[in-house]
Amino acid sequence: MNPLHSDSYNSSEHTRMSIEERVKQIECLMAEMNQRNDRVDLNKKWETSATRFLGVAAITYVTMNLILLSIGDPYPPIHALVPTFGYMLSTLSLQRLKIFWINFEIGNKGS
Repeated sequence: MNPLHSDSYNSSEHTRMSIEERVKQIECLMAEMNQRNDRVDLNKKWETSATRFLGVAAITYVTMNLILLSIGDPYPPIHALVPTFGYMLSTLSLQRLKIFWINFEIGNKGS
C-alpha cells in the first residue's frame, strides 16, 4: 500500500469527521437559538398579556388601599381607584404611543 495514498485517505477521513462535527455544532447552536427565541417570544406575550395587566392593576389597588388605610383616609377603596385607573390608562395609551414612535422612527430611516 502506498503511504502517500494512505495519508491522503486519512486526511479526507479527518476532514469528513471535522465537517460532521461542525454540522453537529451548528445544529446545537441553532437549537439553542430557537430555545432562546421561544423564551423571548413568551416574555413578549407576558408583557402584553391581560393576566399581567390585571395582576398589576390588582396589586396597585390593594397596595394603595393599605397605604390609604395606614394614613387614615376616610374612603380607601374609592380613593385607591385613582392610581389603579391611572396605571390602566397609561398602559393602554402607551401601546398607541409605541406604535406612533415606531412609525416615526421608520419614517426617519428613509430620510
